[in-house]
Amino acid sequence: MRVVQSSALAVLLLMSTACEQRAPLGQGEVAGIADHLQLREHLNWGDPIEVLPPARSDADGHLWWQARYANGPDGSSRIIIVDDESGWSRLPPPGYVARSKPLGKPSAAVPVVAAEGPFVLLLTPSQEEDDQGRLVLEREVVRLNALAGSNGLIPLFSLRHGHDNQVSIVYGWQGDQGIAKDPRVVEWIALRTPYHDTHWVDLTQP
Repeated sequence: MRVVQSSALAVLLLMSTACEQRAPLGQGEVAGIADHLQLREHLNWGDPIEVLPPARSDADGHLWWQARYANGPDGSSRIIIVDDESGWSRLPPPGYVARSKPLGKPSAAVPVVAAEGPFVLLLTPSQEEDDQGRLVLEREVVRLNALAGSNGLIPLFSLRHGHDNQVSIVYGWQGDQGIAKDPRVVEWIALRTPYHDTHWVDLTQP
């Protein structure tokens, strides 16, 4: 009789354990799961630069975490997604639209920082470089960097000298490389400056 009772108790304990919900995923656990996928797929992307919790369920009702890594040398996005319920990780399916953290209200203490990459954001059309025009652009670069430093954007505005004595204002040049494409940078500039017709320039292209 005791054996039967013990067996029944064991079954009840197993059923109770099986019914318990798995602890919710956190950013650290998602980063670890994504790291295991990198090992399986022989990838070498390093640590994620951003881990976002699920926003909304997909067509199949799944909620996905997103781990975003620094872009590839060609500017391509590097992303791993993790199922919130099962913890299963995978590379995004074709047509996946990468999510970005809302810009919100950045501060000087927590600025928008774009990953390193091969791009700069062109703010002004190239124009003939002369002493007067260059002085105006230099003053504008100083103003923009001061504005960025006090409003949550890393100050990386500078002048870009092109062919045929042309010059323009760009964002992202760091002396020997640019930055990765980041929609938060475009949004910041559109919200706080008169430069709305910006576009990315790939420094690897002639």
